[in-house]
Amino acid sequence: MLPTQTAQNITQDYSAYIINLSTCHTVAPIPKVIDNFAKLHYDYANSWLHFEWYSKLWVRLKSFTMLPVINEYKLGKIDTDTFISKLKDIFYFIPTEVSTEKLTGAWNSLITWDPKSTTKLQTLIDKNQSIYFISNTNPLNIKKVIELFEENLPNDWKLPEETEAKPLEIADNFYLCTSYQYKEFKEGTPGLIAILKEYLLNKGEKLENILLVSQYKRDLDKAKELGIESQSADQFFPKVSAQIASQSTALNNAIVPPTQWTIPPPLPNNLFRSNQPIFAKVKQQEKCTDKNSSEETPLLSNVNTH
Repeated sequence: MLPTQTAQNITQDYSAYIINLSTCHTVAPIPKVIDNFAKLHYDYANSWLHFEWYSKLWVRLKSFTMLPVINEYKLGKIDTDTFISKLKDIFYFIPTEVSTEKLTGAWNSLITWDPKSTTKLQTLIDKNQSIYFISNTNPLNIKKVIELFEENLPNDWKLPEETEAKPLEIADNFYLCTSYQYKEFKEGTPGLIAILKEYLLNKGEKLENILLVSQYKRDLDKAKELGIESQSADQFFPKVSAQIASQSTALNNAIVPPTQWTIPPPLPNNLFRSNQPIFAKVKQQEKCTDKNSSEETPLLSNVNTH
Protein backbone atom coordinates (compact mmCIF):
# COMPACT_ATOMS: atom_id res chain seq x y z
CA MET A 1 0.00 0.00 0.00
CA LEU A 2 1.37 3.43 -0.94
CA PRO A 3 2.39 5.76 1.90
CA THR A 4 -0.14 8.46 2.67
CA GLN A 5 0.48 12.08 3.48
CA THR A 6 -1.41 14.42 5.74
CA ALA A 7 -3.78 16.96 4.20
CA GLN A 8 -1.42 19.81 5.04
CA ASN A 9 1.40 18.13 3.10
CA ILE A 10 -0.82 17.64 0.07
CA THR A 11 -1.60 21.35 -0.13
CA GLN A 12 1.85 22.57 0.89
CA ASP A 13 3.87 24.55 -1.63
CA TYR A 14 7.35 23.33 -2.50
CA SER A 15 10.19 25.01 -4.37
CA ALA A 16 11.48 21.87 -6.12
CA TYR A 17 9.51 18.88 -7.39
CA ILE A 18 11.06 15.53 -8.31
CA ILE A 19 8.48 13.94 -10.63
CA ASN A 20 8.59 10.45 -12.05
CA LEU A 21 8.35 11.14 -15.79
CA SER A 22 5.80 8.43 -16.54
CA THR A 23 3.23 10.09 -14.29
CA CYS A 24 2.74 12.52 -17.17
CA HIS A 25 2.48 10.25 -20.19
CA THR A 26 0.66 6.95 -20.63
CA VAL A 27 2.10 3.59 -21.55
CA ALA A 28 0.73 1.04 -23.99
CA PRO A 29 -0.10 -2.49 -22.78
CA ILE A 30 2.87 -4.81 -23.21
CA PRO A 31 0.90 -7.32 -25.35
CA LYS A 32 0.37 -4.48 -27.83
CA VAL A 33 4.10 -3.78 -27.90
CA ILE A 34 4.84 -7.46 -28.41
CA ASP A 35 2.34 -7.45 -31.28
CA ASN A 36 4.24 -4.58 -32.91
CA PHE A 37 7.49 -6.51 -32.98
CA ALA A 38 5.74 -9.74 -33.89
CA LYS A 39 4.13 -7.99 -36.86
CA LEU A 40 7.57 -7.09 -38.16
CA HIS A 41 8.47 -10.78 -38.10
CA TYR A 42 5.14 -11.75 -39.65
CA ASP A 43 5.45 -9.18 -42.44
CA TYR A 44 9.13 -9.55 -43.34
CA ALA A 45 10.58 -12.89 -42.16
CA ASN A 46 8.99 -15.11 -44.84
CA SER A 47 9.00 -17.93 -42.32
CA TRP A 48 7.52 -21.25 -43.42
CA LEU A 49 5.54 -21.01 -40.18
CA HIS A 50 3.62 -17.96 -41.32
CA PHE A 51 1.32 -17.70 -38.32
CA GLU A 52 0.65 -14.86 -35.90
CA TRP A 53 1.16 -17.11 -32.88
CA TYR A 54 4.57 -18.21 -34.19
CA SER A 55 5.70 -14.62 -34.76
CA LYS A 56 4.78 -13.74 -31.17
CA LEU A 57 6.60 -16.81 -29.88
CA TRP A 58 9.64 -15.95 -31.96
CA VAL A 59 9.77 -12.43 -30.50
CA ARG A 60 9.42 -13.75 -26.97
CA LEU A 61 12.29 -16.17 -27.44
CA LYS A 62 14.53 -13.55 -29.02
CA SER A 63 13.87 -11.17 -26.13
CA PHE A 64 16.16 -13.22 -23.90
CA THR A 65 19.17 -12.29 -26.02
CA MET A 66 18.34 -8.58 -25.67
CA LEU A 67 18.26 -8.43 -21.87
CA PRO A 68 21.88 -7.32 -21.31
CA VAL A 69 21.72 -4.91 -24.25
CA ILE A 70 18.55 -3.21 -22.98
CA ASN A 71 20.03 -2.68 -19.52
CA GLU A 72 23.22 -1.30 -21.07
CA TYR A 73 21.13 1.12 -23.14
CA LYS A 74 19.12 2.29 -20.14
CA LEU A 75 22.34 2.86 -18.17
CA GLY A 76 24.04 4.79 -20.96
CA LYS A 77 26.69 2.14 -21.57
CA ILE A 78 25.82 1.98 -25.29
CA ASP A 79 24.42 4.66 -27.57
CA THR A 80 21.30 4.61 -29.75
CA ASP A 81 23.16 3.62 -32.93
CA THR A 82 24.63 0.58 -31.19
CA PHE A 83 21.28 -0.37 -29.73
CA ILE A 84 19.48 -0.14 -33.09
CA SER A 85 22.31 -2.14 -34.66
CA LYS A 86 21.70 -4.92 -32.12
CA LEU A 87 18.00 -4.92 -32.99
CA LYS A 88 18.84 -5.07 -36.69
CA ASP A 89 21.01 -8.13 -36.06
CA ILE A 90 17.95 -9.89 -34.63
CA PHE A 91 15.49 -8.56 -37.21
CA TYR A 92 17.97 -9.05 -40.07
CA PHE A 93 15.16 -9.82 -42.53
CA ILE A 94 13.74 -6.27 -42.49
CA PRO A 95 14.89 -4.31 -45.57
CA THR A 96 17.75 -1.96 -44.76
CA GLU A 97 15.98 1.11 -46.09
CA VAL A 98 13.11 0.78 -43.57
CA SER A 99 14.68 -1.17 -40.70
CA THR A 100 15.63 1.81 -38.52
CA GLU A 101 12.20 3.40 -38.86
CA LYS A 102 10.31 0.14 -38.21
CA LEU A 103 12.40 -0.91 -35.23
CA THR A 104 12.35 2.55 -33.66
CA GLY A 105 8.58 2.70 -34.06
CA ALA A 106 8.11 -0.67 -32.39
CA TRP A 107 10.51 0.22 -29.57
CA ASN A 108 8.76 3.53 -28.90
CA SER A 109 5.28 2.02 -29.04
CA LEU A 110 5.30 1.85 -25.24
CA ILE A 111 5.09 5.64 -24.96
CA THR A 112 1.55 6.96 -25.49
CA TRP A 113 -0.62 9.95 -24.56
CA ASP A 114 -4.19 10.77 -23.60
CA PRO A 115 -6.10 13.89 -22.46
CA LYS A 116 -5.31 13.18 -18.81
CA SER A 117 -1.62 13.41 -19.68
CA THR A 118 -2.13 16.95 -20.94
CA THR A 119 -3.96 17.88 -17.74
CA LYS A 120 -1.14 16.53 -15.60
CA LEU A 121 1.55 18.31 -17.54
CA GLN A 122 -0.41 21.57 -17.37
CA THR A 123 -0.62 21.10 -13.59
CA LEU A 124 3.17 21.04 -13.43
CA ILE A 125 3.51 24.09 -15.66
CA ASP A 126 1.06 25.98 -13.44
CA LYS A 127 3.23 25.27 -10.39
CA ASN A 128 5.80 27.73 -11.81
CA GLN A 129 8.50 26.01 -9.76
CA SER A 130 11.49 23.84 -10.60
CA ILE A 131 10.40 20.43 -11.93
CA TYR A 132 12.94 17.61 -12.12
CA PHE A 133 11.78 14.63 -14.17
CA ILE A 134 13.39 11.32 -13.20
CA SER A 135 13.17 8.08 -15.17
CA ASN A 136 14.77 4.70 -15.76
CA THR A 137 14.73 5.08 -19.52
CA ASN A 138 16.67 5.43 -22.75
CA PRO A 139 17.29 8.14 -25.38
CA LEU A 140 14.79 6.84 -27.94
CA ASN A 141 11.92 6.78 -25.46
CA ILE A 142 12.86 10.22 -24.14
CA LYS A 143 12.88 11.66 -27.63
CA LYS A 144 9.35 10.30 -28.09
CA VAL A 145 8.19 11.79 -24.77
CA ILE A 146 9.52 15.26 -25.63
CA GLU A 147 7.81 15.08 -29.03
CA LEU A 148 4.51 14.27 -27.31
CA PHE A 149 5.02 17.12 -24.84
CA GLU A 150 5.48 19.62 -27.65
CA GLU A 151 2.67 18.15 -29.75
CA ASN A 152 0.06 18.23 -26.97
CA LEU A 153 1.15 21.19 -24.86
CA PRO A 154 3.60 23.44 -26.75
CA ASN A 155 6.02 25.02 -24.32
CA ASP A 156 9.26 25.33 -26.29
CA TRP A 157 10.23 21.83 -25.18
CA LYS A 158 13.70 20.78 -26.28
CA LEU A 159 15.97 17.80 -25.80
CA PRO A 160 19.59 18.86 -25.31
CA GLU A 161 22.12 16.84 -27.29
CA GLU A 162 24.43 16.42 -24.33
CA THR A 163 23.88 13.55 -21.90
CA GLU A 164 25.86 14.84 -18.95
CA ALA A 165 25.19 13.59 -15.44
CA LYS A 166 23.34 16.73 -14.46
CA PRO A 167 19.77 18.07 -14.78
CA LEU A 168 19.26 19.02 -18.44
CA GLU A 169 16.93 21.93 -19.09
CA ILE A 170 14.11 20.88 -21.46
CA ALA A 171 11.93 24.00 -20.89
CA ASP A 172 11.71 26.89 -18.45
CA ASN A 173 11.68 25.38 -14.93
CA PHE A 174 11.77 21.82 -16.32
CA TYR A 175 14.79 19.53 -16.05
CA LEU A 176 15.49 15.98 -17.16
CA CYS A 177 17.39 13.45 -15.01
CA THR A 178 17.56 9.95 -16.49
CA SER A 179 19.27 6.65 -15.80
CA TYR A 180 21.26 6.83 -19.01
CA GLN A 181 22.65 10.28 -18.10
CA TYR A 182 23.67 9.33 -14.58
CA LYS A 183 24.37 5.64 -15.27
CA GLU A 184 22.26 4.95 -12.20
CA PHE A 185 18.73 3.63 -11.78
CA LYS A 186 16.42 5.80 -9.68
CA GLU A 187 16.13 3.54 -6.67
CA GLY A 188 19.65 2.09 -6.81
CA THR A 189 22.60 2.64 -4.48
CA PRO A 190 23.40 5.44 -4.34
CA GLY A 191 20.81 5.82 -7.12
CA LEU A 192 19.55 8.70 -9.21
CA ILE A 193 17.16 9.99 -6.53
CA ALA A 194 19.96 10.20 -3.93
CA ILE A 195 22.28 11.96 -6.39
CA LEU A 196 19.57 14.47 -7.30
CA LYS A 197 18.84 15.14 -3.63
CA GLU A 198 22.49 16.07 -3.03
CA TYR A 199 22.47 18.26 -6.14
CA LEU A 200 19.44 20.20 -4.92
CA LEU A 201 20.84 20.64 -1.40
CA ASN A 202 24.14 21.89 -2.80
CA LYS A 203 22.14 24.26 -4.98
CA GLY A 204 20.62 25.80 -1.85
CA GLU A 205 17.29 24.00 -1.65
CA LYS A 206 16.05 23.04 1.80
CA LEU A 207 15.13 19.39 2.24
CA GLU A 208 11.66 20.26 3.53
CA ASN A 209 10.98 22.23 0.34
CA ILE A 210 11.57 19.24 -1.95
CA LEU A 211 8.70 16.92 -2.92
CA LEU A 212 8.99 13.63 -4.81
CA VAL A 213 5.95 12.39 -6.76
CA SER A 214 5.66 8.91 -8.23
CA GLN A 215 3.16 6.12 -8.85
CA TYR A 216 5.78 3.54 -7.89
CA LYS A 217 6.28 2.23 -4.38
CA ARG A 218 10.02 1.77 -4.79
CA ASP A 219 10.45 5.48 -5.59
CA LEU A 220 8.36 6.48 -2.58
CA ASP A 221 10.28 4.08 -0.33
CA LYS A 222 13.57 5.53 -1.56
CA ALA A 223 12.33 9.05 -0.85
CA LYS A 224 11.39 8.04 2.69
CA GLU A 225 14.82 6.46 3.18
CA LEU A 226 16.45 9.72 2.07
CA GLY A 227 14.19 11.95 4.17
CA ILE A 228 12.44 13.49 1.15
CA GLU A 229 8.75 14.37 1.37
CA SER A 230 6.73 12.28 -1.08
CA GLN A 231 3.24 11.84 -2.49
CA SER A 232 1.71 9.23 -4.74
CA ALA A 233 0.72 10.44 -8.20
CA ASP A 234 -2.95 10.03 -7.29
CA GLN A 235 -2.50 12.40 -4.35
CA PHE A 236 -0.57 14.95 -6.34
CA PHE A 237 -3.00 15.03 -9.27
CA PRO A 238 -6.33 14.83 -7.36
CA LYS A 239 -8.48 16.44 -10.06
CA VAL A 240 -7.18 14.06 -12.68
CA SER A 241 -7.70 11.12 -10.34
CA ALA A 242 -11.31 12.17 -9.74
CA GLN A 243 -11.83 12.45 -13.48
CA ILE A 244 -10.49 8.94 -13.97
CA ALA A 245 -12.76 7.61 -11.25
CA SER A 246 -15.84 9.24 -12.79
CA GLN A 247 -15.06 7.62 -16.14
CA SER A 248 -14.13 4.19 -14.82
CA THR A 249 -17.57 2.61 -15.19
CA ALA A 250 -17.90 3.59 -18.82
CA LEU A 251 -14.36 2.44 -19.59
CA ASN A 252 -14.75 -0.87 -17.81
CA ASN A 253 -18.01 -1.60 -19.59
CA ALA A 254 -16.75 -0.68 -23.01
CA ILE A 255 -16.34 -3.47 -25.52
CA VAL A 256 -13.17 -2.87 -27.47
CA PRO A 257 -12.53 -5.10 -30.47
CA PRO A 258 -9.01 -6.56 -30.67
CA THR A 259 -6.54 -4.91 -33.00
CA GLN A 260 -3.71 -7.41 -32.89
CA TRP A 261 -1.93 -6.35 -35.99
CA THR A 262 -2.29 -2.59 -36.06
CA ILE A 263 0.83 -0.62 -35.30
CA PRO A 264 -0.05 2.02 -32.75
CA PRO A 265 2.27 4.82 -31.88
CA PRO A 266 5.24 3.52 -31.37
CA LEU A 267 9.64 -1.24 -27.01
CA PRO A 268 9.53 0.06 -23.98
CA ASN A 269 12.01 1.96 -21.89
CA ASN A 270 11.04 -0.60 -19.32
CA LEU A 271 10.48 -3.56 -21.59
CA PHE A 272 12.25 -5.77 -19.12
CA ARG A 273 12.68 -5.71 -15.43
CA SER A 274 16.35 -5.28 -14.57
CA ASN A 275 17.30 -8.82 -15.51
CA GLN A 276 14.06 -10.64 -16.10
CA PRO A 277 12.44 -10.91 -19.50
CA ILE A 278 9.26 -9.05 -20.16
CA PHE A 279 7.46 -12.24 -20.90
CA ALA A 280 8.02 -13.55 -17.41
CA LYS A 281 6.08 -10.52 -16.23
CA VAL A 282 3.24 -10.64 -18.73
CA LYS A 283 1.49 -13.57 -17.04
CA GLN A 284 1.96 -11.92 -13.67
CA GLN A 285 0.38 -8.74 -15.01
CA GLU A 286 -2.62 -10.67 -16.29
CA LYS A 287 -3.24 -11.65 -12.68
CA CYS A 288 -2.33 -8.41 -10.98
CA THR A 289 -2.22 -4.79 -12.09
CA ASP A 290 -1.45 -3.29 -8.70
CA LYS A 291 -0.32 0.31 -9.18
CA ASN A 292 1.47 0.11 -5.85
CA SER A 293 4.07 -2.34 -7.08
CA SER A 294 7.52 -1.43 -8.31
CA GLU A 295 8.11 0.67 -11.39
CA GLU A 296 8.79 -2.25 -13.67
CA THR A 297 5.39 -3.81 -13.10
CA PRO A 298 3.25 -0.75 -13.99
CA LEU A 299 5.44 0.00 -16.93
CA LEU A 300 5.05 -3.55 -18.15
CA SER A 301 1.31 -3.49 -17.70
CA ASN A 302 0.81 -0.26 -19.41
CA VAL A 303 5.16 1.34 -18.48
CA ASN A 304 8.02 3.92 -16.18
CA THR A 305 6.79 5.31 -18.20
CA HIS A 306 8.81 6.28 -18.29
